Amino acid sequence: MKNQFVQISGGLGNEMYRTSCCVCGNPVFTWVKRQGVKFKCKSCREVERQLKKEKNSPLRMMEAERRLEIAIDYLESKRILQDYSAALDIVGKNIYRPGWFQSSNEILVALELIRNRVKVRHQVKYGRWKADFVIPDWKVVLEVDGSLYHKGDRKEKDRIRDAAIIAHLGPEWEIIRISEEMIRLNIKKLIPAIKRIKRERAKVRKSSGNGVLPSWYSDNQL
Repeated sequence: MKNQFVQISGGLGNEMYRTSCCVCGNPVFTWVKRQGVKFKCKSCREVERQLKKEKNSPLRMMEAERRLEIAIDYLESKRILQDYSAALDIVGKNIYRPGWFQSSNEILVALELIRNRVKVRHQVKYGRWKADFVIPDWKVVLEVDGSLYHKGDRKEKDRIRDAAIIAHLGPEWEIIRISEEMIRLNIKKLIPAIKRIKRERAKVRKSSGNGVLPSWYSDNQL
């Protein structure tokens, strides 16, 4: 069935139309007059969103629990699980938050930061971008990178993303990337590595004369 449109306001290039919701038949107001588009009213869109959320919720919970299990298995394999009991309680209370802890490595990073009483914010949105971890006291954004980083167009896209985040936070901030491989090697080296990179970057920025890291500088290996 074709959509039936009734123009209700506006002139050339600024027209508003009334059509019908494809689910309940109630009026829908739109600036777009296009056949083949299934228009839905606000109530039907909300019902659809809730149904989708409920359908995906059990799977999302299982995935979150599995990521936590993998992180705990790692700590047990390193014989350091007992050092993280308090941090695990905090992470466990937030494990189901939408968008949080997207990998077991993010969980390990969160556990190490919490264990050391570092004030941290997780999955912070800046415009269209999100930062994995923001450490306000250190003025550091910490990103957990998979093996695909440094490959193809991803590196250039991340440079653009990093520049946008720094524009929000200020030039005194640093974005530090840690590879998943280095997390697995020794998570307890995370904080010393962050502090070392901060010191090294400060020296390089000072020596450059303009406060900018030169193109040859790289510290992607913690």
